[in-house]
Amino acid sequence: MGRNKIPLWVKFSYGGAEGANSLIFTLFYVFGMFFLTDVAKLDPTFAGIVLMTGTLWDAFTDPIIGILSDRTKSRWGRRRPYLFAVALPYGIISWLLFTDFNLGLIWAKVYYLVMVFFYFTAYTFLNVPHTALAAEMTQDYDERTSLVSFRAGWSQVTSVIAGGLPLILADYFTRALGTKEWGWSGMALLLGMVSVPMILITWRATRGYE
Repeated sequence: MGRNKIPLWVKFSYGGAEGANSLIFTLFYVFGMFFLTDVAKLDPTFAGIVLMTGTLWDAFTDPIIGILSDRTKSRWGRRRPYLFAVALPYGIISWLLFTDFNLGLIWAKVYYLVMVFFYFTAYTFLNVPHTALAAEMTQDYDERTSLVSFRAGWSQVTSVIAGGLPLILADYFTRALGTKEWGWSGMALLLGMVSVPMILITWRATRGYE
């Protein structure tokens, strides 16, 4: 839009989606194995397969969603519609990823494989358009660097939070809800719902800058 200087609050808000991204991504890779083995009671080999499957699926979906968003044409731009569309599903899937419904061994394995596919699909729908959005908000090199710096700041803060707070929350909800399974589910529900407004903040604040 010919703008060179982006207001500070817009730069700060741009990083919000990365806050949601890093919050749940760190949660999954730090505590995912523990949850699957010690809470959902799956064997470690299968838990490792779940994590590996998610990583491979992410590598597969990245270029597909990148091409899809590149080719998107709308009056809201190419990237922002994806942020709006994925916000609530991202929060819900984050909750379901850490919820044990006591389905039995076989169906639990199917459930977590499906959920890891869902999570990394939502992750890619969030991450790829959000990454590309910075390059479309300004042609100024310094302003782009500033945007990326705010994004990195959100990432670092929420990654640190996700590295320790989930255990505290899981313990609190375990005592409040009575079981470890629902304790972890309550923790994931809270963090998943916190991630939704982070994404929507980015979507709203960057309106008119794409």
